[in-house]
Amino acid sequence: MSGGAGGGGLEVGVLAGCRARWGCWRAARDRCSGQLAHGPLANMADGATPAAAPPSSPAAAVAAPPPAAAAAAAAAAKPSASVARKRQIAELEARQAGGETLSKNARKKLLKLRYREEVLPGRKVQQRQQRQQRRKQKKEGRRIKAAATAASGGAVGGAVAGAASVAAAAPPMAPRVAPKVGFAFFEAIGRPRLVAAPMVNQSELPFRLLMRRYGAQLCYTPMIDARSFASSAAYRAASFSTCAADRPLIAQFAGDDPATLLRAALLVQDDVDAVDLNFGCPQGIARRGHYGAFLLDEPDLMCRLVRVLHEGLSVPVTCKVRMLPDDPLATIALCQRLQDAGCSLLTVHGRTRDQKGQMTGRVDWDIIAAVKEKLSIPVIANGGIEVAEDVVRCLEATRADGVMSSEAILACPDLFEPLQVDSTGSVGHPSRTAAAVPAMERQCALAQEYLHLARQHPPSPSATLAGGTREHDTRSNGIIKSHLFKLLYTGLQTNEDLRDRLQFAQTFDEHSDVVADLSKRGGQAPAAAAMSWYRRHRRGEAEGAT
Repeated sequence: MSGGAGGGGLEVGVLAGCRARWGCWRAARDRCSGQLAHGPLANMADGATPAAAPPSSPAAAVAAPPPAAAAAAAAAAKPSASVARKRQIAELEARQAGGETLSKNARKKLLKLRYREEVLPGRKVQQRQQRQQRRKQKKEGRRIKAAATAASGGAVGGAVAGAASVAAAAPPMAPRVAPKVGFAFFEAIGRPRLVAAPMVNQSELPFRLLMRRYGAQLCYTPMIDARSFASSAAYRAASFSTCAADRPLIAQFAGDDPATLLRAALLVQDDVDAVDLNFGCPQGIARRGHYGAFLLDEPDLMCRLVRVLHEGLSVPVTCKVRMLPDDPLATIALCQRLQDAGCSLLTVHGRTRDQKGQMTGRVDWDIIAAVKEKLSIPVIANGGIEVAEDVVRCLEATRADGVMSSEAILACPDLFEPLQVDSTGSVGHPSRTAAAVPAMERQCALAQEYLHLARQHPPSPSATLAGGTREHDTRSNGIIKSHLFKLLYTGLQTNEDLRDRLQFAQTFDEHSDVVADLSKRGGQAPAAAAMSWYRRHRRGEAEGAT
């Protein structure tokens, strides 16, 4: 009995639910047709044809507006996002004009609102134009690649097959001239002692020109991804540019495929003095891409890469490596193998690939000295160069043929300026002692000088410039902003309003105004914050080779 009663109750419940859903459906149908509940559709039976409402019926007199029209009316009544932003901007500016000091969050909100209202609309148009240009360049790159493949008979395979396909696809040219190697190459480029390192998205043309003005005798391009450079015309245009004043110059490539590296290097060999292979990058992107310091565990592959480029290029091949952990003899043996494979110049960073970021630690100049003693090619020492005095100490400790600076020169592009290099290549002690934290006025002057060079030589040369102006695109803006944050690092620690403005600056004038305002304020940050950008990960280390 209880089971039957329960079943009957369930049936009644189901029927009641069906009736309720049917009623909802009828109501929705009536609303969508624009009729009232007492109109012709309310009395329509299943399968019947609704009767037309007479012109004078109440349904016609009070018919609801179509849903589309109602939605449009509601949207018109609601203020747009742009109107709301303008209202908020006006309120915040009125508070400022009234003498109120806005909080940090309020200042950031005002900057964001101005950016979205005044800058972002034009940026979207510019970005759309850039995407269209990139699509055209990619299409052209695919067409050229297909033509090259067809011309080479579809040769696919290892390093030798890749080199053959490049040669077949290229136009007829004069026989390859064997490049100068070792110290003959080093003498040909002026025996440079002061070297600026390859730095991802940071050693681009305008910054290289700035470093050369202040003593850098040899510069490297930023690290270039060989696969992208060989296959994409858009990537080539964005990642490589040079000029007559930018010599001697070495282009650095990253990759793990001999044929791809050779194809990429052939595209720049006429514009550089040498091609460098990156065996030193310790970042996560190098691990994922299988290049940089994560090839140190595969010495056979490293030597094969060097050999293929040495045999296929008309310019020398150089390498940049890090030391192997806990085994100086293994590091020396690897460097000797690279020399035998065709490396003409070797840069040794005296840290392992695990020494980075907060774990940077002290540099080992002794291992560089041991490598220099065993090799017969020029050796460049890298690591531990913070100020000009460190250059002299490094040369004395390692007996290297040159010294390379990377992070320190990003914050102080005039790092090499005080050094005296005579005609024999000897480096004398600095003519002035560099401060641990450079004067902010000096840093601001360097920043303005860099901005002037960036106007002449955009960091991303492929930028589509809206309205014919010389303003920079998104990639250029990121590069410029990164340089300014490093150059002005100390002053921005206590000038938070200027740091906020720099964060949202989009044009040369906006960047220049921030630098000018910081220069007017002058002075240094308090001692608690007086830490150079180079020292941000080295605060607990003692002075010396750090």
